Amino acid sequence: GGLMPPPPPGAGAPEDDFAGHLMPHAAPSLDQDALSTDLTLLSHEAMHLDLAVLSASPLVFIHNNRYVPLDSSGVLDFKGELTLLRSMLSRQAKRVCTRVDVASTGTLAEVLVQQPRCLYLVCHADYLPPPGGGASQLHLSLEDASGVCDRVSIERLSALLRSRVEGPDAAGAVEAEAAVAHVAHESDGLAGVGVVVLGACHSLDAGHAFVRAGCKHVVAIASEHKVLDDDAALFARQFLFSLFQGQSVREAFERAKGAIASSASPRFSAGADFRAAESAKFVLLPEADAHDDCPMAELPAGDLMELNPLPAAEPPTMPAPFVGRALELQALVRTLRRRRPAEVRLLTLWGSRGMGKTALAKAVAQHLWQRRFYDDGVAFVELAGVRSEASALAALSEALDMEFARWKDVSRALQRWQGLVVLDGADELIAAAPSVMERAITSLMHASQLQCIVTAVRPLSSAIGGGGVPVEHPVQVGPLSRRDAARLFHALVADALPPGLRGAANLGALEQHGLLVQLSGVPRRVLQMVPLVRQGHSLEDLATELRVRGPEEEEEEE
Repeated sequence: GGLMPPPPPGAGAPEDDFAGHLMPHAAPSLDQDALSTDLTLLSHEAMHLDLAVLSASPLVFIHNNRYVPLDSSGVLDFKGELTLLRSMLSRQAKRVCTRVDVASTGTLAEVLVQQPRCLYLVCHADYLPPPGGGASQLHLSLEDASGVCDRVSIERLSALLRSRVEGPDAAGAVEAEAAVAHVAHESDGLAGVGVVVLGACHSLDAGHAFVRAGCKHVVAIASEHKVLDDDAALFARQFLFSLFQGQSVREAFERAKGAIASSASPRFSAGADFRAAESAKFVLLPEADAHDDCPMAELPAGDLMELNPLPAAEPPTMPAPFVGRALELQALVRTLRRRRPAEVRLLTLWGSRGMGKTALAKAVAQHLWQRRFYDDGVAFVELAGVRSEASALAALSEALDMEFARWKDVSRALQRWQGLVVLDGADELIAAAPSVMERAITSLMHASQLQCIVTAVRPLSSAIGGGGVPVEHPVQVGPLSRRDAARLFHALVADALPPGLRGAANLGALEQHGLLVQLSGVPRRVLQMVPLVRQGHSLEDLATELRVRGPEEEEEEE
């Protein structure tokens, strides 16, 4: 179930936290700034973390020393779930100190040191055989900094839960081995973590590991069962809402089960018996305990506090569904995370129109933004229709919320800006005023702490001329495989397809259909077919029409 970053693994995971500030009244003779800083730090130290939310959405996993893409249907909705949680917590009218982060072993170790009153861990889990063979064992699918799945066994999880790491820097390590290597001494247990909610299928064994480590109340999902992501998220929201209202753990648990039993299935029509069986998959551990504690009853009135919110400059939402680009996305994340001397500052996504360069740029920007890789966030500059220096400066000003009258202003204003600038759809500007595009790139590269992604039909060194462009890392974006094109098409129109082409079992037949052959894996062509299929056109007629019409000149990149 779920909510929602060198060769792997890399380093660094997101931090999305929540905190308050004191407003001291000091004597005029005192240093006001120093006093404010000291008291603010004191308030952070005294603030107890009420809720930590950790979620993992890895892009790929490693099998036989090769990257294998994870099914996009398993990607957890980080932004959507975070928005719902924030809305729910805000309605409590209580001072709730919250941290939201990516679920890596390093961040989990760090959060455990903070001893939150409630930990909500969201990831996928499954049973896998050990390398040497034998009975399958449960593994939680966390992620590392470059988007690779880190499969954490119960043995590794138990070692992490038993350990207390030395200081915040050690806890930020990327992998479990790095976190556990800094063990200072055995902890007194995790009694300070009052409630743990495991939003992962088959997580009963992991729940028992938390109980053994000292957690008094743990919600898990029975070992033999899977739960729909939507149901797991609904359960968690209802449970946390009731818990933060001051109800006991048992009352909150029963209310959340009732919400599942009474809700309509999000994916298919189901009767009351099925919904009751779905709700019974959630287990409260230890099962023999009363769980009548009310751990949030004494929270003071106040507002939601974000200790470390996401960067203010937010990129556009990535398109959904986003299918067939996990390998490319993870490779781009890995490339942009390189450090000197292998650092890449200018990356061009190039290829024919309609290949999905814009969608891929948005996905990269969203992934890195959600994981706080850039302190100042992401500026997404729309260059479609931009053909002059004045309009280019205006587009950059709007995206960055700054005023630029000339290119020197850009370099000066962004000198200490640590973020990503995406110049999307640069072809018109390159064709109309290549010297303006060259000056734009040069000015951005003079700001030494930012990185830049450009989407265009050709690499900049080819379109403008190699002499005027800083060192460029060009990446060609080609068509989807026919299997991925079929998956994208199915995700968009499954309910309108003939019965023999619906469902994962029939994906092979859809892949071999004449229409998919004619679409040639070009994402825009796939998207253009969606309204026609929904209007009742048969796939055979559409395939025939495309065969007769032949390849068309592609339109501008969306």
